Amino acid sequence: MNKWRRFRRLSVPERSALLQALVLLPLTAAALHTIGFRRWKSFLSIFASHKNPLARVTAESLQSARRTARMVAAPAKEGIVHGKCLEQSIVLWWLLLRKRMPAELRIGARQSEKGFEAHAWVEVEGNIVNDTENVLHDYVPFKKDIGALGVETH
Repeated sequence: MNKWRRFRRLSVPERSALLQALVLLPLTAAALHTIGFRRWKSFLSIFASHKNPLARVTAESLQSARRTARMVAAPAKEGIVHGKCLEQSIVLWWLLLRKRMPAELRIGARQSEKGFEAHAWVEVEGNIVNDTENVLHDYVPFKKDIGALGVETH
């Protein structure tokens, strides 16, 4: 089945998330290289909906968050810019915040034969939505929001 047919079979919210990710992934990659992680995350936070309280998380809303994660992952694999875990997680975090979900951007690290490695993912009330539960066995999450630590990633 070609990409256009697959796109047409998506629900309206899935199409919206996919199109937003197509724009936001390359924009996020460029912003991380130019203004850095903390400034880009702060900038996106301005455009997250703060008017209404966060939505209550249900099994259905978690499924919706996971569908959104798949919509972000698709253009990261096949789009112009192949977004890494950090770019994908930032975009997903922002999209979920816009839906009033209590999303948290998590970053962890590990030491391997290759050296120091870091990985990013998104959690909603402790539920990992864009990775497997194994990520918590493979990476040690930072206790605080990395943006609050003043770490810049360029």
